[in-house]
Amino acid sequence: MTRFGELVSDPDFCKEMGNITSMTVWRWDRDPALIGRMPVRIKIRNRNYRSRVEIDNFKSWLLSSATKARSESGAKVAEA
Repeated sequence: MTRFGELVSDPDFCKEMGNITSMTVWRWDRDPALIGRMPVRIKIRNRNYRSRVEIDNFKSWLLSSATKARSESGAKVAEA
């Protein structure tokens, strides 16, 4: 355990997010829409790690965002 809590390596983070590529993670790190939401990179000896707590928060945010977007698109269809 570190002061950041449990750390997850970037390859494990990629698998956990549905086998996304490391390039996707690189893009997400720089996406203005995700800044402040994406788990912060922690570099240790040239390897990237992320906090378990931040990953769980990010996944919850993604789920709630997707649910909200889906319910809004359903409302638009119902109005038409």
